[in-house]
Amino acid sequence: MRLRLTLLAALLMFGVHSVAVAADPNDPVTVTLPSDVLGDISVPAGREVAGLEQAYIEEEYFISGEADVYTYNEVPVPGEIIVRDPNEPYTTRILIRRPADPNEFNGTAVIEWLNSTAGFDTSPVWHASAEYFAREGAVYVGVTNSTTSIDYLVNGCLLFGIFPPATCGTRYAGLSMTENGVAYEMMSQIAHLLKTSAAPNPLHPDYPVQRLYHSGQSQQGGSMITYATAFHFPDNDGYFVQANGIARPINFGTACEAIGAPAYPDCTPTLQGDDLRVATDLPVPVYRVHTETDLYVGLGTPAARQVDTPTFRYYETAGTGHVTIHAGQALIPAGVLGLTDPLFLEEICTEAPNTIGDGPIFGSYLYNAMWQAMEDQVQSGTVPPTGDLFAVDPNDQILRDVHGNVVGGIRLPQMDLPIATYSPQNTLDPGVPAVLAGLGNLFCVLTATNEPFDDATVAALYPDREIFVADFNQKIDDLLAARFLLPEDAAKLRLFVESKDQAKCINALNKGFLKVAKTQGKEICKCIKAFAKEKNGSAAACITADAGQKVAKVLGKTVLDETKNCTVETPDFGPTSATAINDAAVQKELDLFEDLFGADLDAAIVLESALLGKDKSKCQLATAKALKKCQLTKLKEFNKCKKDGLKTATVHDAVTLGACIGKDAKGKIAKACTTKLFGTMIKKCLDKGQDYAALFPGICAGEASWGDFHGCIEARVECRVCLALNAADGSTRNCDQFDDGLFNATCP
Repeated sequence: MRLRLTLLAALLMFGVHSVAVAADPNDPVTVTLPSDVLGDISVPAGREVAGLEQAYIEEEYFISGEADVYTYNEVPVPGEIIVRDPNEPYTTRILIRRPADPNEFNGTAVIEWLNSTAGFDTSPVWHASAEYFAREGAVYVGVTNSTTSIDYLVNGCLLFGIFPPATCGTRYAGLSMTENGVAYEMMSQIAHLLKTSAAPNPLHPDYPVQRLYHSGQSQQGGSMITYATAFHFPDNDGYFVQANGIARPINFGTACEAIGAPAYPDCTPTLQGDDLRVATDLPVPVYRVHTETDLYVGLGTPAARQVDTPTFRYYETAGTGHVTIHAGQALIPAGVLGLTDPLFLEEICTEAPNTIGDGPIFGSYLYNAMWQAMEDQVQSGTVPPTGDLFAVDPNDQILRDVHGNVVGGIRLPQMDLPIATYSPQNTLDPGVPAVLAGLGNLFCVLTATNEPFDDATVAALYPDREIFVADFNQKIDDLLAARFLLPEDAAKLRLFVESKDQAKCINALNKGFLKVAKTQGKEICKCIKAFAKEKNGSAAACITADAGQKVAKVLGKTVLDETKNCTVETPDFGPTSATAINDAAVQKELDLFEDLFGADLDAAIVLESALLGKDKSKCQLATAKALKKCQLTKLKEFNKCKKDGLKTATVHDAVTLGACIGKDAKGKIAKACTTKLFGTMIKKCLDKGQDYAALFPGICAGEASWGDFHGCIEARVECRVCLALNAADGSTRNCDQFDDGLFNATCP
């Protein structure tokens, strides 16, 4: 039974006088728009709406109201709460992410209690399941719910209070929360607002919310346990407790158990033992899920497991880490702490990270299936699946197999057919700046690792690749049948062993791509040289004319190769068609040379007859040829990686195909693109006193030095090769991150 009493009724025994009427979860709130003039919006990094396949819009609102702060009886009972401080004022912010088209809205809203462990808002629930929310058409609402994050925003969004760049200015100066206990009733008022069919609900009238779920991770997962147990009310349709084991305090006053604590009611009783766990008898679904890291580091323990009920499920996911993302996330920007380059999350731990959203064990796929199970349970009463738990010894220590991987739990195929050891914890790199040691160490402790087996071990475990792939895909089918994997995510995991005919088609078309790129690049350099010697009237017109029909011939050859090699059996992935191959190869060359010389090629090329023209022309042509050699080397190494991978089935889908982009097993790319390209620039240009900005007025002309110019141009090669191979082969490499390691729209 859950009781919510007024302070007067509960505390008469202590002689407390009457107090003001308490606030209510259904009380109205005030909604205002922040001022962009005062500063920029502060958005938790990772999984931006711009990167979603579906069109989504992000908006920020300020919410103001009054909420009660609660406490427990002197002998605390989890579901029985009483008002300690009534009508505490608050102003917080919410981030709404919604389908751009209201017709795509599915009626579901997910409220995330934004995590504050880092000292500012992060969104691990969104990080893990953004793709699921978007493809289902759900509305996501992230809510700032802690004094820690409020202080960060109010004080100008300075990282650790000192690090620039912070651009939010005084945008958040009006936010306030007296203490974290305000959050519980505040969140109920926000939930009620979103379900209200009237102003000032920012979703009204185009996005009528039919189902509303709360979710939070880590310490905010603890808030969720306290909230679901003590504050459930009819507007809430479900709770997803992500990666946390016990309830957070109901308020942040002095605990009655603390040394020197005042007498009750001026202290706060603390729940103990089983009372710290979430209620399992609510009338709506409550799902609680632990990663392997959680049980390893003590955020949960086998002893704290809970038994499933008709409305409650407890899950443990094998091989998963507590942290949700790491790829491309800059912890510290360039120019701070003496860093010339940004410091990325994946660089601060000693071992390769393994996170929920970035893998290689994609726990996010399991979360997505659990979200769908909650939807099915709420909408149609479908009974959610039950999951196996980790195997433990008599001392509650997790058992591991001969490879060091956990035994039991809900298992993705990689755990039953491992090619690595997936450990639940990482360690901080000792070279990380001391000021980051605290937060960095926490990140690494909560980040799982993956240590790949050597080739000999993999070969011994799986001597027949076709059997391995068949077994792997059967594991996927088993998870689908058990409802722990959704079809959309299963498609990302499924492996293929291409037949000889399929591999022959892929190899032939990629070989054609290389020939077209090589011929087109050679033709461009030929036209540039002829124009510099004044043997044609326009380099650009020369390229378009293709006077010797050399480009036309190789384009035709690609079409013939498709007819010859791709008619027996269509590949499951890889090159889409000869037309796509040809178009991508030609356009890549044109785009790359435009990156170097700018849009007006004729205006950029220096005639040899001009003053000091010979040296300038030689610099331009030598750099262009070295650039061409660099990108051709990248293509050759891609083809080799792909060809070898098709033989061993290590290349088996668009993702593993995309991983071949940039592979440099023998250092050939480094030699062509770093040693030779930069060496050419030095010998033919810098040593001759040439000015790169004048001779190469393209996208990199504004760099500060020849070294920076080379770095910029090499990144453009990375970008153009990546984009072209994605277009030609249907690979899924994120080119914006690939070109320079950053999600910064330099290679959209």
